[in-house]
Amino acid sequence: MKSYSSIPENSCLGGPEVLMIGTDPDSRGGISSVIRMYDKGGLFQKVLYLASYQDGNRWQKSVFFLSFLGRYLRVLMTTPSIRVVHIHTASYFSFIRKSIAAVFAALFGKSIILHIHGAEFILFYEKGGWLVKRFIRTILSQCDCILALSSQWKDDLKNISPDSDIRVIYNPTIVRTKFSASQSSDLNSPVKFLFMGRIGKRKGVYDILESLQYIQSRNFEIQLYGDGDLAPVEALIRKHQLQGQVKLCGWIDGETKDAVFRQADVLLLPSYNEGLPISVLEALAYGLPVLSTAVGGISEAVEEGVNGFLIQPGQCKVLAERIEQLSSSSAIRTQMGQSGYELAKSRFDLPIIIEKLEALYREFTEFE
Repeated sequence: MKSYSSIPENSCLGGPEVLMIGTDPDSRGGISSVIRMYDKGGLFQKVLYLASYQDGNRWQKSVFFLSFLGRYLRVLMTTPSIRVVHIHTASYFSFIRKSIAAVFAALFGKSIILHIHGAEFILFYEKGGWLVKRFIRTILSQCDCILALSSQWKDDLKNISPDSDIRVIYNPTIVRTKFSASQSSDLNSPVKFLFMGRIGKRKGVYDILESLQYIQSRNFEIQLYGDGDLAPVEALIRKHQLQGQVKLCGWIDGETKDAVFRQADVLLLPSYNEGLPISVLEALAYGLPVLSTAVGGISEAVEEGVNGFLIQPGQCKVLAERIEQLSSSSAIRTQMGQSGYELAKSRFDLPIIIEKLEALYREFTEFE
């Protein structure tokens, strides 16, 4: 994929009205995944995109951000057609960086759409001191529209900034044209549970390992894909002799990721905090049932007993029961997978989300 660290030369001939700011698409994480899908959906043929963040060490990140500020100011000063700045942000330092972009947009008289992705944004606010809380409220109040990833997040953000215009726009996914059933219909084949995300406590990886002590059967395999706490998780796998049951597979993307989803049977994501995880939406689009937790916007993508199971964070015994239930019945997996696929097609498919964004832009511009 081309890099968006600099202004695309062929973008928005005739003058772009919307400038979008977010993570470099070649970086890792949820925002970059969303940006890549926007690109596939053709949004950047109409919207100018600038990356404000790129993976690297602290020094590299700082240099990249300073470079972004220079490019950003140049666009604001030389592109009078820009009327809206659409800013993607997470929590903590991401929000602080993006608040600078919001302040510049306000100084230049641009409408501001703030798109909040950070799984721990509410925690970021609640644990902040009075000065941090006031800072967050001030930035939110300056925005013309705030985008939340779920209705639950919208309600939480309303508690922080009651007078703000807060809308819900879901993260997108790309739905396959045809549903295909769970892969491991052969009783002799282990059922493949797929974890996709940052490996660590917040995503519930340690709970996955703990839950295995409550499971007697071994007709399943858990594949952990992602970066993060690789060394301590690998040590726990060896300590509890789970090498035959749990595979630590590292970070994947692109065609490799597609192949892994196609061969999987269940998505496993017992997180403690989430927005609306891309991995959950991808699982639904691939026709996989989801075993996850009722946090963030997950309950708006996963309906208990219909297209997956939802537990509370930290319920390792319940997690074990659900793993056993899903691994023992291909009929349940197929039925749930079909339900999830239909939901993804009707609610989260990329063209639906692109249309919602374009409709929002038209409220502030003559966007076509």
